[in-house]
Amino acid sequence: MPKMNLMDSLFFLVESNQTPMHVTPMMVLQPDEEHRADFALRLYQSLLGKQPVEAPFNWRPKLSITGNHRWEEVPVELDYHVRRSAVPAPGRRAQLNELLCRLQSQPLDRSRPLWELYIIDGMNDGTVVVFMKLHHALFDGVGLNRYAKTMLTRTPDHEDWTPIWQYPARAREPMEAPGFVKTAVAALSGAAGQSKLLPEAMRLGARLCGRALGVRQGVTKVPFTAPLSLFNRTPASGRSFASLTVPLKRIKEISGRAGASFNDVVLTACDMALNRYLEERRIQLDRPLVVMMPMSVRDSGQLNANNQFVFGLVELSKGQLMPLQRLNRVRQAAMTTKNEIRHFSAELYQKYGVAIQGLSLIAGRIGLERKVPASSNLVISTVPGPQERRYVMGARVTEVSPMSALPPGQSLNITTYSFDGKVCFGFLGCRKVIPDIGMLAAYLDRALDELELSALTQPISLFDLYRPDLKGEPLSQETEIIQNKTRLRGEVG
Repeated sequence: MPKMNLMDSLFFLVESNQTPMHVTPMMVLQPDEEHRADFALRLYQSLLGKQPVEAPFNWRPKLSITGNHRWEEVPVELDYHVRRSAVPAPGRRAQLNELLCRLQSQPLDRSRPLWELYIIDGMNDGTVVVFMKLHHALFDGVGLNRYAKTMLTRTPDHEDWTPIWQYPARAREPMEAPGFVKTAVAALSGAAGQSKLLPEAMRLGARLCGRALGVRQGVTKVPFTAPLSLFNRTPASGRSFASLTVPLKRIKEISGRAGASFNDVVLTACDMALNRYLEERRIQLDRPLVVMMPMSVRDSGQLNANNQFVFGLVELSKGQLMPLQRLNRVRQAAMTTKNEIRHFSAELYQKYGVAIQGLSLIAGRIGLERKVPASSNLVISTVPGPQERRYVMGARVTEVSPMSALPPGQSLNITTYSFDGKVCFGFLGCRKVIPDIGMLAAYLDRALDELELSALTQPISLFDLYRPDLKGEPLSQETEIIQNKTRLRGEVG
């Protein structure tokens, strides 16, 4: 039976009925006029006939009190995992979001393979929605994206297509039961491997201590120094969801003019939206928010059924900063984190991330998230998808909205997915903590307006570009006038 790695096991350790650990991507399909009436039914019937089901979609967890968790293959009843549903009248996006939130908040049955697929019709615009629930112990975002791309065709004339459960994983063959000699050799090699990590671990610890004592700069964020915020609450069972779709070209133009990356612009826009959301509620933080940013270490083209990423902590910005100044500081913080991760082996940083985040998640699991220092405030992740049109059984895929999981101790997750020239932001929150999550989407759209206007009207100085570590100064009267104009433009737009 295939064995779970450390990261996979962590998701089961922190999972509860209030914090199910599954990811839930949503695709919107636009059938043509000729096939629109019965498309949902034909798609459902087609999926029920897609046998056999390959690994890992025929795996269920076999958990052990010793921590030696494994996967075992079981027969799959497709009529249980593939389901039909409908949006209630009047069939608008608000009703769809309510349905998705209810489906997302329900844990998967651990006695079966950990996935479900819903075909949802009833939308007033004639679209059909495909909604999947897949446990995070099986897939990370990049791995799931590579699976998903295999089932999308490039042209609409494909009535016969292959769903993702018929693409077997290419890694991790079932493990043979080892004999005594093999067991001894494996134990020795494992110990040797751990001993090789010890010098790296000591160097990482020394660098973090230096940063904590203020004697070393240019080192990644020290864990457990994030401010306790509205977003650091273990979620109740209810969910709230909102999405925002913007042209990919818009973000690329901002990044090109500002000398930043796509991820830098996304992080900065999220930072601006989050700070505005807190300000509107008269919540003040003494330190900037800290984002947990998953970074993939998966090899190109690798189709593995496990998690292949490391955790990176990125400290955002605070204060009344001009948009480009904020962008430069976020860019520097993200670059520092990425360089720090590259400085060490992926194996060490993954173990370090699991240890740090594991402590925070366990604290949230037992209700101590308000008493233990926070390692991060929320997760913001970006997943790149295909940039050309794709189809499912002849229907064009018009939107792919990401909806990730809410771990213990965190009530908000923001995930972006770029597809077919668009970028979709998915905001998943705890309904009790963030009932008005649609405001975050509106604030993020306004933040992109401000960044866009600043990139067009304010040239970047070398001083701002290479000295983003300076503390923000109070805004001058001239700066306030420019910022007010920028805010006015967002309100009018």
